[in-house]
Amino acid sequence: MPYQRILVPVDDSTVSSLAIDHACMLAREMKGTLRLVHVVELDQFGWRRSHPLGDEERRSLREAGDRVIELATLRALKNGVTPQTHTVSAWREALVATLVDEARQWGADLVVMGTHGRTGLAHLLVGSIAEGVLRHSAAPVMLIRQHG
Repeated sequence: MPYQRILVPVDDSTVSSLAIDHACMLAREMKGTLRLVHVVELDQFGWRRSHPLGDEERRSLREAGDRVIELATLRALKNGVTPQTHTVSAWREALVATLVDEARQWGADLVVMGTHGRTGLAHLLVGSIAEGVLRHSAAPVMLIRQHG
């Protein structure tokens, strides 16, 4: 089955870069469309839901998301693929739902994403965004792991 619409959640990690590489290879081979999506995690800034975001914080969010998307786009272009891009923001507990919704709304045939491969206590404390997307996505999910 050819994958025509490949969604890649991206962040600034090495494993995310590997996911972009794999997705670009598939997009080229299948003549598909690649969409890079970055979710700015609001919790990472220490903000709470009760804290209204000021202009400076909004600008900071926009700039952080733009940087991640810009680097991901450059990587895709180096791999011979011109991607679509999208940046959204969400609280940590809504990251999985946000990514699953993004894939559904865009009509993704495949989600390609990196997994940090945490196990044990780290996995229990942090949870796995990749695992959540794998469990809840209607589209197939390809998980890319960093080796070595």
